Amino acid sequence: MGFQYFLLIIAGFIAGAIDSIAGGGGLITLPTLGMVLEPGVASIGTNKIVGLTGAFMALVVYARKVKMPVGLSIAFSLWIVPGSLCGSRISPLIPKEIFPWILLGTYPIILWVLWRKDLWIQHEDLSEHKNKKFRLLDAFVPRLALTGFLCGFYDGMWGPG
Repeated sequence: MGFQYFLLIIAGFIAGAIDSIAGGGGLITLPTLGMVLEPGVASIGTNKIVGLTGAFMALVVYARKVKMPVGLSIAFSLWIVPGSLCGSRISPLIPKEIFPWILLGTYPIILWVLWRKDLWIQHEDLSEHKNKKFRLLDAFVPRLALTGFLCGFYDGMWGPG
């Protein structure tokens, strides 16, 4: 049991360092939790606590340094909730034996996306959105709704990265 605690502590430090630099600490914590607990829902659920805490702290630090378009952020976040709910409902239906194969399939893709972040960033002037108040209609912009739902679905079903 002592080695498992040591493994979790070391993985936590490594994942925290990776998350603080580039994001993607879940790529370390989820497999480690899968080895200590068991692959599947228990590991994903435990990883969500770590991920939520890290994401919240990153948001606080980011919001202090950058003027965020709050209205668009709220609209995007509204779609993450139903996506995450759908993904978390599907996750328990996946057999535990398949989770290691999902790791093998998704990790290279996630690492590529993390490495090539600039491919996914659309450089546009957000100054018009900076002081914009949130309106409920903002939540129904198709691209915003689809990406928010898909991000939530992925995070609820699997989650790392």
